[in-house]
Amino acid sequence: MQPPPRKVKLTQEVKVRFIEQLSSLQSKQQRETELLEDIRSYSKQRSAIEREYGQTSSLPTLIPRPSSSDYC
Repeated sequence: MQPPPRKVKLTQEVKVRFIEQLSSLQSKQQRETELLEDIRSYSKQRSAIEREYGQTSSLPTLIPRPSSSDYC
């Protein structure tokens, strides 16, 4: 004996809704993963720039600083 037609239709609607929601969640997860990768890449680049800046700013200066007697 087959289930009544109304029950089959309801089951199909639930399946369709589930698939739509699953697809939406997968899409959202993919976007969030890409965003996290972009943030990670940005952070690595920023860290490298700051590290390079820190190394160059700690080098001794080649230009002598004026002494107080130079102002007289």
